[in-house]
Amino acid sequence: MSPPSNGPAQPPIKILHVLPSMQRRGIQTWLMTLLQGMDRRRFQMDIFVFRPRQEMLETEAAKLGAKLFHFTSFYGLPNGAEFKRVLLENGPYDVIHCHVAWCCFSLKWGLDLKVPVRIFHRRTSNELWVWGKMVQAGLLPLGHKMIKRYSTHLLAVSESTALSREWTRIYSGIDLNPFSATGAYRMRIRNEFGISESAFVLGHVGRYVKPKNHFFILEIFSEMKKLEPNSHLLLAGDGPSRYEFQRKVAHLGLQNSVSCVGERADIAHLLGSMDVFILPSLWEGLPLAVLEAQAAGLPMVIADTITEEVDIVSPLIHRLSIEQPAINWAKLALGITRSVKISREDALEKMEHSPFNFEATKVRFENFYQTSLYEKRAF
Repeated sequence: MSPPSNGPAQPPIKILHVLPSMQRRGIQTWLMTLLQGMDRRRFQMDIFVFRPRQEMLETEAAKLGAKLFHFTSFYGLPNGAEFKRVLLENGPYDVIHCHVAWCCFSLKWGLDLKVPVRIFHRRTSNELWVWGKMVQAGLLPLGHKMIKRYSTHLLAVSESTALSREWTRIYSGIDLNPFSATGAYRMRIRNEFGISESAFVLGHVGRYVKPKNHFFILEIFSEMKKLEPNSHLLLAGDGPSRYEFQRKVAHLGLQNSVSCVGERADIAHLLGSMDVFILPSLWEGLPLAVLEAQAAGLPMVIADTITEEVDIVSPLIHRLSIEQPAINWAKLALGITRSVKISREDALEKMEHSPFNFEATKVRFENFYQTSLYEKRAF
């Protein structure tokens, strides 16, 4: 039996997303797109952040109708009494959607307050790194137990992150509207950062954390400069190793050829200014940056660790092992622009007809929330 539609006459389904932060990262950017696209008459989405301070995307989320709440911590662990108080004062919630493993406490607290649908969403193929301090504290088995015991539904962003048949795969799509004229911003972005029109621009979008392998990117670019002196490295993102990375850039004397532009909202425009995108990740779940680069019609060299599920515009994608030396990555990056056989317009059209178009993602999540809640209530 299919669930009835929760149309405008019905009260909206209330969803509480639980996240570690509201900085501009992959999960948060995707969630902002979801907030913009979902029908607010049918779905009320609020956000609980596992940090006590406000962060950059919160004002934007509030403008889109979300209420935002913050944890304080007790000896580094989230405060359950505080979480329950917020749910009691602002609920009842129909769904808790937990996006990061070490926020799994929220699933137990949601059960305590009889929240019917409690979702854990797995987004990486490397659990040990994500669990971080919980691994160090020996709490990993407890975390696994909590997820298995207190989740009603298990989601995965890709086949590589789904641990078994119990996990439902729903792709995280991207908003393709900003990519309709990326080439028009090529010189505007280059002028902003003092990059010449003739320069070969190697680009990357990602947080400065271990999986993204930034220091190997710098090795690759250092080799590229020897082969093509008129080359430039453009990196968007922030993170804990950014300043160490910039010190290494200065040590190599490359500061005039490397632009670290921080977190940006205009990723589509930045991609339009690049010649080749690079992502030599140690591991990934489903990298949205690869989808965005394809939407921009950008040739890319990516690690063979990345799931082939993202291969929508195949002529743009070239894979190498991260075991290959940096010089091989540099040579491939410099050579692939000559072999591209697809236009930006055709690449965008392929993305529009793919399961990674946000419009398809939105429908899947609307149906998932609605069906999951209906089944729990019927049971």
